[in-house]
Formats: sequence, structure tokens, C-alpha cells
Amino acid sequence: MKLIKWTIVCVALLFLIVPIPLPGTSGVYNYVSNLYWCSDNVSCLHERAHQMDRNQGQISHSKEWSNALYLYVVVQSRNDEIDPFVVAILSSYVQPHHKFFYVLNDPSA
Repeated sequence: MKLIKWTIVCVALLFLIVPIPLPGTSGVYNYVSNLYWCSDNVSCLHERAHQMDRNQGQISHSKEWSNALYLYVVVQSRNDEIDPFVVAILSSYVQPHHKFFYVLNDPSA
């Protein structure tokens, strides 16, 4: 019986510490252990950005970060060439949990 309890505790700790990807995901970041797993360059860049954001005190959750991102998109969208980062940013703002969503939908702006 003790062995089963220890096994359950060890498995729970493993899930808490190790970044374990779910089926269909190309990357995952674990906020507890500050580790990430990724399968390609794009997802590695994304997960590394989560890690950097956490290490800098969640700066992406600030109004200043959202405003800087908004300014970047506005300035870059005026160029003749389409920047792939602008496309990625614009495609992500439709997700309500994304901070950029709140800048575009800010009633006080």
C-alpha cells in the first residue's frame, strides 16, 4: 500500500515539474520548474518567450507591453512588405486571454 502511495506522489511531482506535452501540441512551458519542451524552431521561440517573460516578472501582462506591441503592429502594418511577426500577432489577438486583445478592445482608448 505504501508503494502505491509513493508511486502516486512521484507521478504527481513529475507532472508538476516536467513540461509534458499533450497530444497535438508542438511545445509546452512549465511555470513551476521554468522548463520548456518544443518540437520545432517556432514553438521553441514561443516557449522561450514564456520563460523570458516569467523571468522578467510577467512583463507581457503590463499595459506598457500591450501598448508597445500595438505600436509595433501599427508601424509595421504601414510598410509595403508584410512582416510575419505582425501576421502572428494579429492572428493571436482574437484570443480573449491574450493581453493584446485588451488593447484593441480597450474602451478608454
